[in-house]
Amino acid sequence: MSLGLLIAVALPFLGPQSVTHSERKSEGAWTLVMVRNRFTGGTSCALKGRQMEVEGSALVLHFSKSVDTSDAWVRLGTEEAWPWRRLIPELRQMGVQLRMDDLENPSQGRVAIPLHLLTDAAAVWVAPSERAAPRRFSVSGLGDALDRANARGCGFPTIPNSPQFEPPH
Repeated sequence: MSLGLLIAVALPFLGPQSVTHSERKSEGAWTLVMVRNRFTGGTSCALKGRQMEVEGSALVLHFSKSVDTSDAWVRLGTEEAWPWRRLIPELRQMGVQLRMDDLENPSQGRVAIPLHLLTDAAAVWVAPSERAAPRRFSVSGLGDALDRANARGCGFPTIPNSPQFEPPH
């Protein structure tokens, strides 16, 4: 059987080739998912950790969707806790999507924190409200994960190397 005939017979069984190619790479607590479009040449990236993900210039921490975190309190490392709502103007200015259109539970269990505030933080503590117990989110290695993702062609903002934490007023 000739090679041409073999290809002609096998071709219908190979199926159409996908336009996109996904690649998943985990290092430490962070997983980078890259999707490349073979037609356009574009790449989209997602960087995720345990119940958190980078969205634009912010790290979004996820509680259950049924938890209302609209009145959450945040503590970075050993700093004092402060109301998450203080970040809303900055997050909006940064273009971070705040899904606040549900009147029953506007937050849908999400708490976004600008990446630049996470300079040297190993952990972020979030209490969904003043009366709720805080939950610890480990953000160790996030800066390195962002750098590795950007070296592979992603366009994430990087976390500054020098500590510049100043709680929002």
